[in-house]
Amino acid sequence: MDNCLFIGNGFNRCLEHSISWDNLLEKLAADLGVDYNQNIAMPLEYERIINACLKANPEKSDSLYPEAKKKIAEKLLSIKLPEDAIHKKISRLNINAIITTNYDFLLEQIYNSQYKDQNSYKKYLGEKTYETQEGILFYHPHGMASHYQSICLGYEHYMGIVEKIRSDLNTKENNKTDMIRIKQVLHGEKEKKNTWYERFYTSNIAIMGFGLTDCESDIWWLITHRASLYYKNYCEFRTKLKNNIVYYDIMNDIPDNKADNELRRKKTEAEQHNRHMLLLNEHVIVKEYYLSRYGGNYNDAYNDMINDLEKNGIAK
Repeated sequence: MDNCLFIGNGFNRCLEHSISWDNLLEKLAADLGVDYNQNIAMPLEYERIINACLKANPEKSDSLYPEAKKKIAEKLLSIKLPEDAIHKKISRLNINAIITTNYDFLLEQIYNSQYKDQNSYKKYLGEKTYETQEGILFYHPHGMASHYQSICLGYEHYMGIVEKIRSDLNTKENNKTDMIRIKQVLHGEKEKKNTWYERFYTSNIAIMGFGLTDCESDIWWLITHRASLYYKNYCEFRTKLKNNIVYYDIMNDIPDNKADNELRRKKTEAEQHNRHMLLLNEHVIVKEYYLSRYGGNYNDAYNDMINDLEKNGIAK
């Protein structure tokens, strides 16, 4: 079975001049002359920023969305991969594919330092939008900075992705309830399309550096859909679904002397524990890495994750 990494922005946050999603939206709000609210989840805050700008300047309705995405893309394309980046240790792993929600190409540069994007533009990057580096397929389901209109930021874009995923995986033939396409794939009745979302059913997946907050609606749909089919044993799904999904998470268990920071840390820790409990009931394996063990060094924690994958593969 194929092995696949699913990588979020956590690895990038280890870089010296990294940019968090919150920072990106804060900078965007400043560029557009709108206040930023850090207490609103990213997709909805992005929509709020845009709509606040449109409220003041309705004549910009056609140009504002592409202008906003272009500003974000320009900030991301300036990031370079240093020689000592933790990303480079991924090259030690025996994997077939990398899925990343990042818009940059730092992961491709692990295998090809001169990598340049050759993809054609699509708003929704689902089927056949991958490239191969050293035999590894790369997927950018949330878009690529080089095609800024493909960048998924707002709630509308997330919902569009879910709609396309659901339509493809649950396609029925002749109105037969037992003929959804993902069932046919797992039963060997149809060929795989090699889409990034199909891999949630056909490949072992290690999820790393990805917060998996409530706003990641496309990923949660896949996880819950897969679990539902498995637990109700839809069309003998329990015997056909052979892949492991392992969620690696870093827990910041180091108290902060500043009251506001400590309050945020405790809130994040509680959210992580709730998320892990949910994932364990969604047929996902969870591995926790406590930051205190690494003296607060995220790089060391990610290095341990990579060591675990190198030693044990994507397994329990």
